[in-house]
Amino acid sequence: MKSPVVVCLSLAMAAPISYAHHSIAIYNENEAVSVTGNVVEWYRGRPHSYLRIEATDELGNENTWHLDFGGTSRIVNANEWDDSTFNIGDEIAVTGFPSRLRGTDILVESMVTPFGRFGITESYFGDPDDLGPIPEWITLPAVELSGTIARSDWTGSSATVWVRAAVDGEAEREYEVRLSIGTSLYDIFAISEDHVAPGNAARVNGYLADEGDRLIVFPRLVDFGDRGPVRVAMMAERAVARYLGVENQGRRGPPAGANGAGGRGGGGRGAE
Repeated sequence: MKSPVVVCLSLAMAAPISYAHHSIAIYNENEAVSVTGNVVEWYRGRPHSYLRIEATDELGNENTWHLDFGGTSRIVNANEWDDSTFNIGDEIAVTGFPSRLRGTDILVESMVTPFGRFGITESYFGDPDDLGPIPEWITLPAVELSGTIARSDWTGSSATVWVRAAVDGEAEREYEVRLSIGTSLYDIFAISEDHVAPGNAARVNGYLADEGDRLIVFPRLVDFGDRGPVRVAMMAERAVARYLGVENQGRRGPPAGANGAGGRGGGGRGAE
């Protein structure tokens, strides 16, 4: 159940800000925020299309809100929006999911524009445990761990979390869970070192490489501490490809799912 947080805002201007690539996992699907403001920047492209709107709250404080359309830009693609779709000064009312990292970032769920209402028709998040089929080229067995974090290492370009767990009724052993993007885990997935502190509970679904004295897991899903489950399947596939010495078979296609009523596509305004 979302806890609504409503903010009513208005016009101002600001300088551009650059944003690193990130996963939608940084957004909190259990909360909602609503904002009304005016466009200061519209970007149509990769990795994420976005709007920036400038607004003033009831105390006179000016804020710039970054409206993210997700990696597949569902609303943007479904309505064929292009570089000229939004104009500076257009008033936008948006409802979406707030960022866990930056207080003025929103993942757009629905919005009202000068040329119509738009919204996603399928959740961005889905069921985190629905990881889909294992690619045929991956020959490592799948494993599900449920245990306790023994220690972690974030000192290099990759992060490793050691989890003590018993699998399939066997004696408890220590599994080396490799998270290959290291310190970027916070920016991309909002996973911090606090989440992987020793003693925290851990649940991991991934691919197991049993080297005898080492049990290496390339995770598809991780759930550390109180962070909640996060899908990292694409990262796992790249790591397994490197480990097996095979060419990665490519990224899965994006999920279906966004549409809206009205539209400003191909540079023109649609019917109200």
